[in-house]
Amino acid sequence: MGVELMRQNLRRADPEASVDDIDGRLQDWLQERPGAEFGDCTGRRRDVTSVPLIHVASPDELARARASVDLIAARGLHRGRDVVADLRRVMCPAD
Repeated sequence: MGVELMRQNLRRADPEASVDDIDGRLQDWLQERPGAEFGDCTGRRRDVTSVPLIHVASPDELARARASVDLIAARGLHRGRDVVADLRRVMCPAD
């Protein structure tokens, strides 16, 4: 619902913008989240990279993670990072 509201706000702010332009701005907003950079919850910020969820993830969850990262890379939403290699390092850390 929030995404659709933001899409409407972007359309109202620039009625002449193309659908692709609005979609691009919406993707930027989803990645930046001004005012909620560390999430929507109150309280202390937590670094989730320190939580070893990889050790409790099911094979289906790992497969979904791989598919999601592949999609992020394919759509160019990786912001210059090699997200596929990042996930590989997490899943198969060097000894």
